Amino acid sequence: MYSPPPPSQPLPSIQGPAVGIIATGILNALASLYFLVTGAFQLITGTRGGVPGIEAQRSSEIAGYYIGSIIIIGFSLVGLVVAPYLIYAGVQMMKWEKLSVARNAAILAMIPVTSCCCLAGIPIGLWAWLTLKRPEVEAEFRS
Repeated sequence: MYSPPPPSQPLPSIQGPAVGIIATGILNALASLYFLVTGAFQLITGTRGGVPGIEAQRSSEIAGYYIGSIIIIGFSLVGLVVAPYLIYAGVQMMKWEKLSVARNAAILAMIPVTSCCCLAGIPIGLWAWLTLKRPEVEAEFRS
């Protein structure tokens, strides 16, 4: 008598981590733009915290202020470079394409220097990484 083959385990949903990576990319882009604009405003106007009328009094405060503003601008530029990659990788994940790009995006989302929104990026990146490491997911990407 014929018996049907046992059902294979369904693939874990890749949609959740993919949407999370896309959302992290969008949040990174928005946060990076905000910090880039405020950092540039601080350097141009010479004010701390973007509030006019609060100027540094000592040369050490002025130097620290400029160094901090430059660091904020640098991190913002890194975030602006990484954000489109995260969005692209999330779209590729949804299509079950480019496993290496998806894995790289999961790692980048977890790194605070590349992700302004590391509070969201760490759990989402970890979720995506663990999902992408499953053998059945790897097999589906390769097929």
